[in-house]
Amino acid sequence: MLLNSLINDALLIQPKRVVRPDAWTGHIPFLSWLMATLKPGVFVELGTHTGNSYLAACQAVMENRLDTRCHAVDTWQGDEHAGQYDESVFETLVHYHEPLYHGFSKLMRMTFDEALPHFKDHSVDLLHIDGLHTYEAVRHDFETWLPKVSERGVILFHDTAVRERGFGVWQLWEELQPHYSHITFEHSNGLGVLFVGQDLGSRAAPIQELLLEWNAENGPALKGLFAYLGERVTQQHQISELRAEVTLRDRLLAENIASRLEAETGQRQAVAEKQQIVHLLEGAREELANVYSSNSWRLTRPLRGIRRLPGQLPVKRAALILRNAISRARTEIQRHGLAGFVTRLPYYLKHYRTYFALLGGGSHKILGGMFAGAVVSVPKEVRFHPELAGSTEPVDYSVSVVIPTLNAGLEFNWLLRKLKGQRGLRELEIVIVDSGSRDGTVELARSAGCTVVEIAPQEFSHSHARNLGADAARGDYLLFMVQDAYPIGEYWAYGMLRYVLDHAATNLVAASCAEYSRSDSDMMYDSMIHTHYRFLGCLDYDRIGEYHGDDHLLLRSYGQLSDVSCLIGRELFARYRYRGDYAEDLDLGVRLIKDGYRVALLASVKTVHSHNRPAYYYIKRSFVDVIFLVRMFDDFAYPHIEAPRGLLAGIVDTAAHLSDFFARYNESASGLSLHDELQATIHDWRHRFAEPPSSEVSQLGDTQLDDYIHSLSTRYLDRDKAPLTSREQRESGRFLDAFLARLEHFNGFAGEVYGAQDTMLRHALREAVRKTFAATAGAGLGYLFMDYAHATGPEKAMVDTIMAELKAGI
Repeated sequence: MLLNSLINDALLIQPKRVVRPDAWTGHIPFLSWLMATLKPGVFVELGTHTGNSYLAACQAVMENRLDTRCHAVDTWQGDEHAGQYDESVFETLVHYHEPLYHGFSKLMRMTFDEALPHFKDHSVDLLHIDGLHTYEAVRHDFETWLPKVSERGVILFHDTAVRERGFGVWQLWEELQPHYSHITFEHSNGLGVLFVGQDLGSRAAPIQELLLEWNAENGPALKGLFAYLGERVTQQHQISELRAEVTLRDRLLAENIASRLEAETGQRQAVAEKQQIVHLLEGAREELANVYSSNSWRLTRPLRGIRRLPGQLPVKRAALILRNAISRARTEIQRHGLAGFVTRLPYYLKHYRTYFALLGGGSHKILGGMFAGAVVSVPKEVRFHPELAGSTEPVDYSVSVVIPTLNAGLEFNWLLRKLKGQRGLRELEIVIVDSGSRDGTVELARSAGCTVVEIAPQEFSHSHARNLGADAARGDYLLFMVQDAYPIGEYWAYGMLRYVLDHAATNLVAASCAEYSRSDSDMMYDSMIHTHYRFLGCLDYDRIGEYHGDDHLLLRSYGQLSDVSCLIGRELFARYRYRGDYAEDLDLGVRLIKDGYRVALLASVKTVHSHNRPAYYYIKRSFVDVIFLVRMFDDFAYPHIEAPRGLLAGIVDTAAHLSDFFARYNESASGLSLHDELQATIHDWRHRFAEPPSSEVSQLGDTQLDDYIHSLSTRYLDRDKAPLTSREQRESGRFLDAFLARLEHFNGFAGEVYGAQDTMLRHALREAVRKTFAATAGAGLGYLFMDYAHATGPEKAMVDTIMAELKAGI
């Protein structure tokens, strides 16, 4: 049976973005599983429309760390079956797609025939045909693209179950089935899966097993499982959309009540208003009642219970329940077979409260009785912190910890004490490189026995300071740190060194730690850390990186080191050293793996480190991030700024709209979860923020950020003399789309972490929205600089000024 192949994270995908029309959403779990199993080198989709299927494929590539190049081919003009639609469909897709997937994915705006020369014969491993659905059109697409499909290729046909409105996919599908291995789904308008390649290869062994089981007695059970999971995704989208609409309607009704009752007098007028409101509310309740009485709502009741649990339970317990549930589900399939597991699903779901109580209780005895023979399956090698593993035999090496400082603060003493208490090493030296502290940092370091190197503030750069510290160090290994990080345990440095020594035979030469956020960390940083370490593959497991090619995503994910804690041999570092004034750690890691070395990022040994920075910091940080990535990686693509004034207007107008929102924002507890509240707000803003604000005043609550936004408006806009052109208005709208896309990405993280809101959580949400806006503005200004850095005239002067302002002090 397909135990390990089916019940995995790929199959349980939670799509980050689903929009109407949603006919494809029922096949997203299968597509995710197919991507993770087939591991296509090239995926091509013919006919993308709003992007539900294509973005799900891109999400699967990122979450499963695949080396897949994705291509969406479409004119984005519509046809007789999809209908005709305006330019906003493509623009919305671009501004969601580009910030997340542009590194490995490309939107090709052309006809299917025009795209053919862009692909070599036998190069496409997975082809999705979903264009015009007449028999003649889909047959033409199949015949012209078949030579492009590889020897292990798979072709997907959507709408194989639709036999109306001139659809002819079903007819071609019936003609093809006798000639190829295939499977067919009837749900969500039908999906035909055609295995045209003659050599699926060893990586696709689960696919071969799927075909065997599909044509055997387990075929109906497999089909039922995929249909059930697909219906789950569809229902989650529909329910979420309905909740957002009802929330928005309630908010608008409340505003309507307040404004009209205040403005109008007379009892008869008030009664009429109340009757109208009651009528609208009854309509909303009727819509909800129809959903609540449907079979789908009853079927997904346990799933909604699961979603509510994290808000009712401590986060650690919710995570424990999820891990145990997946593990026990695998065991049940092993005991009863997939068909037996599907047959028993109604029973499991009916008694879900009992099961969750047991799964979250941590009693192995009870769990063992409920799931006889359960064995926890660990998909990757797990390494524990030395103090947990009990493996602390000393090593005969010395380590020099190098820390640049500037007014390190009261907690610096704790860091020095923790470092001086490290065990398991022959010696640990601390080298401080200070660039002008005035708070006693230097005196404290000297009194603690540290080697101190002092430089003038104007001499400081991240590379130069660390290189000076390395020159002054005596240890066999260097361990670069920052002044606000805090090691975990007395064998923290030993654990890092032990890992490098244990893997030295494989040419591993450097290692960094992942981070735990401090308790006072803000939502924005928590989300960034989670996304960053998930992208790097070391959120839960140690990751060793090596050279796999010059694609910037591969270099960034496999070559990343972090100066929060970075250990490397002193002699090797002397040959490479840090360079540049920013992202020196990533640059070092990339150079190392390009030269054949390997580097590690550790989850088993972590550091406590995070920031709670003001919003203005994020506009500067995102600005320099963008410029660094574009300059370092030749293939780093970014959305170009066609109308500079339009971008600036988008930043200024969005800031003004947010200012109005914050002025009305109530930080008292809300009955909604943070995720649902923010989702409804984003839905509202898509329409409200598209209109010009009543003024251009920025009052976001961060003085430096407000002053800077105001300066952009006064220096470069002057709309009284020159109103925005239609081109500039479109650019302004693209900034709003980019901001809301980032908020949606943050909300995906928030939905996994935060439940019901209180005053503190709502205050933190305000901060996260403010900082997300600042980060979006910084990235947009970075793109602007890269596009006009070599221009002439006023635009050149403008971007040079912005560069000088935003790069200073970062």
